[in-house]
Parts: sequence; structure tokens; C-alpha cells
Amino acid sequence: MIRPVAIGLPFRDSSVLAAAVAEDDVARKGWRPPGGGINLFDRQGARGHEIVFVFELALDDAGLATRDSFVPEDQQVRSRAAWIDFGLFREGRERLLPDGLWPLLDG
Repeated sequence: MIRPVAIGLPFRDSSVLAAAVAEDDVARKGWRPPGGGINLFDRQGARGHEIVFVFELALDDAGLATRDSFVPEDQQVRSRAAWIDFGLFREGRERLLPDGLWPLLDG
């Protein structure tokens, strides 16, 4: 089973807006752009995976572009979103999810 997911990439200078993805209650697994969840899933006993469609987007709230970080209000899971500098992904100090997205942006 395959489930399509769309994510958006808002850019600001040399950074991308992304939300923190927690591995557990303490550790941060990485960052993901706004949009659907990214993972494998089970449905009716069958393992499935997602195909991710990636789009560049513009923010309709200009105030978000000026803040370094914030907590999105419309998410069921509260997670901090922040502008993450490309250099952190390039140096391997941060991880952009889904896996494989950073090499596409950096290529």
C-alpha cells in the first residue's frame, strides 16, 4: 500500500522552516517541513509506505518569516517550528526528514 503525502518548503535566505520531530520525550530525531507525517504505516495488517510530494511554498503570514521559532497552533502534536540554516544539514549537525530530502535540496 502506498499513501501520498505533500510537504511544503518555505525558504528564508539560506534556511528552511521545519518542525522538530521527537524520537522520544527528550531526544530530537530531526526536522521536517510543514505537511503530512512521514513514516511507514500499517493498515489492515499490511505494511505501507509513503510517497512524498515536495513543493516550495510562500507563507501567507508575513510575521512567521520574521520570527526565528514558534509553536504552530493548528497541530494536534505541539512541536516547535524554526528556521533551520542549511549549513546545519550540510555539516550533519541536524537531520532533515524525510531521509533523502536534504541531498535533493543541496544538489
